[in-house]
Amino acid sequence: MKPLYHPEREAMTLEGVFNALGDSVRLNVIRDLLSLPEGAEKACGAFVISVSKSTFSHHVRVLREAGLIQVRQEGALSLLSLRRKDINARFPGLLATVEIASSSNYFKE
Repeated sequence: MKPLYHPEREAMTLEGVFNALGDSVRLNVIRDLLSLPEGAEKACGAFVISVSKSTFSHHVRVLREAGLIQVRQEGALSLLSLRRKDINARFPGLLATVEIASSSNYFKE
């Protein structure tokens, strides 16, 4: 299997990150991963989603290519984790803002 593309920290752009966070499905993935301990992974199949598997795969690809998540293949499983250190280094305060807004019900479902 061909390795998945994950951009280097320096290649992450604010436009790409905002585009990735601009969709409610992708934002919910980030919010879900924010609730996990740092470094924890979650299998794709464990997310509660309202879209088809192929559409969810597209959303995961957008998040991965924006640099927000790391996807690790383990057999047939795709394990997702939040790239906290890279995001915090590249865009200080972004994840804290998303977390605060999420906890205050700012985002509409």
